Amino acid sequence: MNLEELINKHGQDGVIPLFVHSDGNFSGPDGIKGRWENYEEDQSKILLVSDDGIVATCPIINLVNEDKVRSAEFLENRNRGYASSKSPRMTKFKVITDFPIAFDSPDHLAPMGTAQDNFSNKVWIKNIVDLFGRKRKIRILDLGCGGGSLVKDLLEHTPYAIGLEGSNYSIIHEREWWPQFHNNNLFTCDISRPFSVEYDNELFLCDIITAWEVCEHIHPDRIEGFFKNIYNHLRVGGVFMASVSDYSDESSDKDGNIYELHQSAMPEKDWHSAIESTGLFTIKEYNKSIGYVRKGKFLLHLEKI
Repeated sequence: MNLEELINKHGQDGVIPLFVHSDGNFSGPDGIKGRWENYEEDQSKILLVSDDGIVATCPIINLVNEDKVRSAEFLENRNRGYASSKSPRMTKFKVITDFPIAFDSPDHLAPMGTAQDNFSNKVWIKNIVDLFGRKRKIRILDLGCGGGSLVKDLLEHTPYAIGLEGSNYSIIHEREWWPQFHNNNLFTCDISRPFSVEYDNELFLCDIITAWEVCEHIHPDRIEGFFKNIYNHLRVGGVFMASVSDYSDESSDKDGNIYELHQSAMPEKDWHSAIESTGLFTIKEYNKSIGYVRKGKFLLHLEKI
């Protein structure tokens, strides 16, 4: 029996007896099982892919979860538009957005960095903690967090560390630190569009926001919105640290379509002009003695005005 036959057989009174598991799998009667993920065309549904290759969509309200508590949380999260709800949320972080995946991003359509990158630097982390965490635990957001190693290493020093990634590739492929920290400290979100990170139901204001080899991936038309998101999540005096590359970088999807990943590859002076035009930040010289996670062509140090 395939998935569609199962739904036709067991669907009664609008209830389909499928169990949604926190690891991204689903199961049901007659031995049906498979994977599930967000359905990009309709956020009121999820996409089910059974082990026998049958694909179907299912309304959120028709799902039965593993327990009543998690089911209620699952429904609430989906209704409020959180980035994802595939695993139980153990921390107090929430990501609220209408764009839980960067569906039109070349990095999602032809995954390369999101499928391979997993950078960290414990020396840089120690220096940052020493600079910003003397009086209280440092609060930090990593944009384009890849496999999540930087966030994982930061959690050894502070509970207030969160990473956002545009593609759900690492969720689907259970890559690196996503199985452990997904929906706790790692979330998916289109960082070029409006989003809000909350901690304990309040806006999460950071000491530091980072983006290592990420800025050049943002479409030129969304650069201002990207920096507004950063501004909105920095405390007064907060710092944005980033590395930027200025060269072309292409990747192809499984059908051979070629995509330019570095949509905003441009020299440092043009980035400075774009940043200054927002009126949101003061550009400072990056102190290389503290280190960095990725060097790129040049480094950025911005302070919130």
